[in-house]
Amino acid sequence: MYVDTRSSLEYIHKDLYSQTEYIASQWSGASSDRFYQMFDEAKPMMFNILQELDKIAVELERAAVKFREADELYG
Repeated sequence: MYVDTRSSLEYIHKDLYSQTEYIASQWSGASSDRFYQMFDEAKPMMFNILQELDKIAVELERAAVKFREADELYG
């Protein structure tokens, strides 16, 4: 499930980036510049989502190991 979610988020990110690049190439003027600037500022936040998802996955894996060890010890 984690891999599917991460893959979906990566696909959405790449698609959004491609569409934004296309729009920017077809659009000119101050509003285009402002939109593109806002998109560039938002890009790091999109990567943060993927990093946070990775951190959550690692913590869940650690918890699973601890539960397995406890089950083996007391099971």
